[in-house]
Amino acid sequence: MKTESTLVYPGPKGRLLYRADSKGDTVPDFSWCGYQGGGVAIPLAPVRVTLKSSESESSDDGERIQAALEQVGRLPADATGVRGAVLLMRGIFRVADALSIPSGVVLRGEGQDRSPASTTILATGTKVRALLKLGGEGKHIQAREEASRQPLLDTHVAVGARRLRIAKPDAFRVGDKILVERPSTAAWIAAIGMDRIVPRPGDPALTKQWTPGKYDMSYERVVVAVDSESITIDAPVVMAMETAFGGGSVCRYRSAPRVEQAGIENLRLRSEYKKGEETKDEAHASNAIDLGLALDCWVRQVTALHFQQGCASTNAQTRRVTIEDCASLDPVSQIVPSRRYSFGVRGQQVLVQRCYAREGRHDFMTGYQTPGPNAFVDCLAENTHSDSGPHNGWSTGVLYDNIVCGQLYVQDRGFMGSGQGWAGANHMLWNCTGTVICQTPPTAHNWAVGCSGVKGKEFLKDRAPGSWESWGKPVRPRSLYLSQLEDRLGKSALRAIATPEQLAGSLTDSLRRRFSEPKAPR
Repeated sequence: MKTESTLVYPGPKGRLLYRADSKGDTVPDFSWCGYQGGGVAIPLAPVRVTLKSSESESSDDGERIQAALEQVGRLPADATGVRGAVLLMRGIFRVADALSIPSGVVLRGEGQDRSPASTTILATGTKVRALLKLGGEGKHIQAREEASRQPLLDTHVAVGARRLRIAKPDAFRVGDKILVERPSTAAWIAAIGMDRIVPRPGDPALTKQWTPGKYDMSYERVVVAVDSESITIDAPVVMAMETAFGGGSVCRYRSAPRVEQAGIENLRLRSEYKKGEETKDEAHASNAIDLGLALDCWVRQVTALHFQQGCASTNAQTRRVTIEDCASLDPVSQIVPSRRYSFGVRGQQVLVQRCYAREGRHDFMTGYQTPGPNAFVDCLAENTHSDSGPHNGWSTGVLYDNIVCGQLYVQDRGFMGSGQGWAGANHMLWNCTGTVICQTPPTAHNWAVGCSGVKGKEFLKDRAPGSWESWGKPVRPRSLYLSQLEDRLGKSALRAIATPEQLAGSLTDSLRRRFSEPKAPR
């Protein structure tokens, strides 16, 4: 019989109960991650244009695919913002450059597997680029409305909080898009020891100490309620905001448009490379899919092979995106740093679920100053060459839920890179399996609950351990994300985003059967 965590657990009436620490911090509600903020079914866009493969090895299908995407992008949108899909029929489509997906448009194939009935887009040539782009480059936040800025009044705004006390809450309205911001003061950097990173032996100049202002955290939120003392935001705070370390504040902001209601689905993506140089060749496509300025978008049922990095990555401008039922197989690159990131996440409210990786390095990872919350749920990585987890300075509020991989590390990375230091804060490892490290930085938390495998050797052994519960014995509920989602929105939300098999239990064997295949191009 499974045990229960003392941190979050089912109450007598079935609702989840959360234990607060002495400061009021709790495990955050991660169910706000994913398309439309979680619990909303991804729409099935109607087909507007259908394309056949040219069936010529010397062809470049990129221009006519891009023209079809832009044609659909000019159509009127429905009430949800969806315009329609471009369907690529079975066969191989060759693309020498990159394809960009407009708002409201879906790029869809007829299958992601190795069968002749599937659709493959082949990234040809030696140009280093992402094959598919969903959302462009640039910054979403164009300017802060400083006149609207108000400091948070509580001396400690707790991890997990959604209600924020401010002096003039009536200055905001329900529906306002705001930033919840937390400065990186010298006092805070000193408190977590990141002004004293031990330099790299042999090359001390490479290690950079953290400096004030370089690690400011900014969280996009929406006001959902206003009362006489406070505003309530949609997704929780995932980093404590304390007056002793500069406090926090809220303000409105002006923004650049994002690509919205767009998707990539049911495709097999493959990069050309020099055969026999699988651990050397890097003169070819880097990522299968890059998500940039994207909101309420999705990638599903996509298999990516032989890219430098992997299947899909999101940058800091991405918000409320779902990546599901995808695979990253056999990257082609050197096996060195900055390579083979199978599913890399920055941004906020990103959900990666039911995904598989093989021969990657950092398979399920977050990057520098990833704000969160973000969630990886029911994923499997095999033949791993390095660790999953937060990879660079101060990623906050990430859930690893039923992740099976070689290594899953949340720790102080010290002088790694140029001084990555504390990689993650307020991370939950829930019923995960592998070689696990969980350390906790001052001013924050990290938790490992119901995990099993081997406790790893920390890079810096004198750091405080995380909160470990029920090592070697899974806890209930099986999935924290799915239970939090049901608790917030009911069983209909589960039916909208989860598979029956997922609701019934672990997906490890199913993912292996579904995505494992011989190491050979189609």
